[in-house]
Amino acid sequence: DEIKILFAGSLFNNKGVNEFYNAAKLLSNNLENISFHIAGRYYPSNSQSITHRLFQKIKNSDFITFHGAWNKNEFLENLKRFEVFILPSYGEGLPLSVIEAMLSGMPILASDVAGCKSCVKNCNNGFLFKPRSTSELVDAIKKISKNRNSLYGMGLSSREIATKKFNLDLIYSQYISFLKN
Repeated sequence: DEIKILFAGSLFNNKGVNEFYNAAKLLSNNLENISFHIAGRYYPSNSQSITHRLFQKIKNSDFITFHGAWNKNEFLENLKRFEVFILPSYGEGLPLSVIEAMLSGMPILASDVAGCKSCVKNCNNGFLFKPRSTSELVDAIKKISKNRNSLYGMGLSSREIATKKFNLDLIYSQYISFLKN
């Protein structure tokens, strides 16, 4: 069975989209049991956005499936179609998408940055890797590939960590309050 790895988020440089693209490109011919997926909105007029060239490469890639932008409900509904969630971000506060993926029982691959570190116990519910490092991201994906039989247990650990550590009602209310201000 194929391991489907999902990045879902805004297509911004600081989310590590370029590193994910490069890692997928490097691994696409070496790992037959892994597929790479991106879901996210491209904001061409936003200075934080990936380049138009990279966006076109992603859309036209034969080694990444681009799913376009999902709203929150589509994101939550689609999570169950994938085995692993990835966030190669350069920095995060509290990554809500990672917590939602954890609650859905997914192992997590994430950058070793604040926020992500609070979600991932290395080798327990996923793997952390150095931010901005395509080579470390490649190594983390290879670890997932080699630990196929551990994915279910890692997913259970993700769910357990998320339910014990994060009160989503509180997070949602703070998030909505922030957006209203």
